[in-house]
Amino acid sequence: MLIREATDRDNKALLQLTRLNPMKGVISLCIDRQPDFFALLKKRGESIVLVAVKNEQLTGVLSASKHLVWFNKKPVPVYYIADFKVHPAFRGSTTGLRLAKNMYEMIREKGAGLVFCTIADGNDRILPFFKGRLGLPVFKTVGKFRVLQIIPSPVRPQVPFSVEDRTGSSPDFPLKSFYHQFFQKYQLGPVVEEEDLADCRHLIMVENGSIKAAISLMDTSHLKQHVVVGLPSYLKVVSTISRWAAKILPVRPFPKIGQPILMWNIRYFGYLDGYEDALFKLIKVARRLAWEQKIRFLSIGLHERDPLLHRFKKIPHIPFSSHGMLATFNQKPNQVDEVAAGIPFEDFALV
Repeated sequence: MLIREATDRDNKALLQLTRLNPMKGVISLCIDRQPDFFALLKKRGESIVLVAVKNEQLTGVLSASKHLVWFNKKPVPVYYIADFKVHPAFRGSTTGLRLAKNMYEMIREKGAGLVFCTIADGNDRILPFFKGRLGLPVFKTVGKFRVLQIIPSPVRPQVPFSVEDRTGSSPDFPLKSFYHQFFQKYQLGPVVEEEDLADCRHLIMVENGSIKAAISLMDTSHLKQHVVVGLPSYLKVVSTISRWAAKILPVRPFPKIGQPILMWNIRYFGYLDGYEDALFKLIKVARRLAWEQKIRFLSIGLHERDPLLHRFKKIPHIPFSSHGMLATFNQKPNQVDEVAAGIPFEDFALV
């Protein structure tokens, strides 16, 4: 078996491998990457993609992407491990182990410090690769992330302030610095750059010339598509009923098996002290806009200890869960404990 770096010529095989590895959950999804597997990785940052090949067949893949995050209010690089997929015919072989060992060696040589990943709840077969077995590094859990698929609303919200609706990046507008200030309260919060904002639609409350609250919405459908591949029996019934109800009531039909889900990600959000209510007014505006654009869900991921979670959970949604796993390659194990003791963050728009 050969382990090597992927090239553009592997794109078709990587897309096929992705479809063979759906994500299990209340709703089972295939995160497709049409038309370019590598496009999402370019958004994540400087990336390495390793593939396993046997008899000219691509049997596995693993990626690592480097980007800046806030750690103890200072920007530091972190490597995000993702796309760990093995062809079903090769599960139980050494494919996953060899991919992991080669990747960890490569990023260690590049000076990796913090290394992070998320594991979908129920994906137990991947856990041994993060428990220090067979010579692999030990990852520790930093808690669960709740990924909420928020349902849009036809209700036009009453907002007691004007909402600035902007698209793209404006270097002369202080949204980047606003997010820098807000996300420093998180461990592993994103260091937002203008190029990150360029792909987003921003809903902003400005008062007395300064930003008080903001959310940035991102449509990632050109990078990845969430395709429904499995529903429990009760949701199949809900799906059927919703399609009939949609003909006479202001409701959106539930996604069908085999159908991609149109969604927006709440990629960034923030507010100043005393303006939390304004943030949730903006969420109401976003739900209405999503309804108008026939978007199925607004997606946001929050750590289980995030104080905002209890308010977001009051909004109608479908939940998913992921485990945050963190290791350090720089002989500073206390860094993992510091992250675990704080409120970790993950940008699920690019997961």
